[in-house]
Amino acid sequence: MLFVGVEGGATHSTGVVVDEKGKELATAQGLDTNVWIIGVDELINRIESLIVDLIQKLGASEGTVFDAIGLSISGGSQTKMAERIKQALKERCGHLYKTCAIHTDTVGSVFTCVDQGIVLIAGTGSNCELVRPDGSGSRCGGWGHFIGDEGSGCWIVQKALKTVYDHMDNFVESPFPTDLVYYKMKDYFNVEDRQGMLDHFYNDFNKRYFAGFCGVLAELTIKNQDQLAKWVFAEAGRKLAHHVIAIQKHIPAEMKLEPGGIKVIIIGSVWKSWPLMREPFLKVLENFFQMKEITLLKPTVTAAYGAARLGAMEAKLTLNMELEKNYEKFDYLTWD
Repeated sequence: MLFVGVEGGATHSTGVVVDEKGKELATAQGLDTNVWIIGVDELINRIESLIVDLIQKLGASEGTVFDAIGLSISGGSQTKMAERIKQALKERCGHLYKTCAIHTDTVGSVFTCVDQGIVLIAGTGSNCELVRPDGSGSRCGGWGHFIGDEGSGCWIVQKALKTVYDHMDNFVESPFPTDLVYYKMKDYFNVEDRQGMLDHFYNDFNKRYFAGFCGVLAELTIKNQDQLAKWVFAEAGRKLAHHVIAIQKHIPAEMKLEPGGIKVIIIGSVWKSWPLMREPFLKVLENFFQMKEITLLKPTVTAAYGAARLGAMEAKLTLNMELEKNYEKFDYLTWD
């Protein structure tokens, strides 16, 4: 049997072909597949191109049909959008597969590592979702930088710059020196003063580039021990923990009984600054989380593997995969 999994990323997409034992037979890279940005028609173009590329790399004979395809992409959680995508894909290249499953990108990340758990994303944006064994979920966050993204790189940058601006306006005094963050802001964004940032806030706002300043702030905590930068990362740790708190009422009883506590799959570059966030994160859990332990896992492979598993589930076929090879233990937290 042959299964295809596709992880639709914000910058690129990854596709894999695996057999019923989870062995990788082919892999390919494609363009980003955020349907909210590129639209359904272009999404189908890109998925079809990725599937054709996988067939070529697989060296499969003409007429090969995949037993199931699993898509782990943005928009997969919206029922109407998922059905629209599924129908359009069937019309375009339904001759290449028997069954198709569509889920959001967060679900694929969980099924790459475990059969159930929580995925907590802290990259350019942020998101948290509890995923059950049947692929259903309960979500907190993921609403974008305008009203959400707490704990993300974009949110960290916004909070740091907001603190600088408020302090310079004499609106809210910063508890920490702001000079170094202000200096680095001008250097990173190539502006002479605060006025120069208006283009970046309005006309030329690029979320990914804006969030990239988070890396500069992380360097300040290491090289300069900057207290303002340390503080915003600590705040991010608290916000990320509150995501987990928000969905705890949806955690099934059997998931609470797992050895090591519930498994939290962590995704995103903000987790590189975990030493700055760990204690604030843990403190929030101590105060508000009903369980007494959790285990953080970091995937070491693409979520396309989880997407392939979801495709197999949709087709009611067996795909045995050694999940332990797909992640590394990031941390274990426990408290009284």
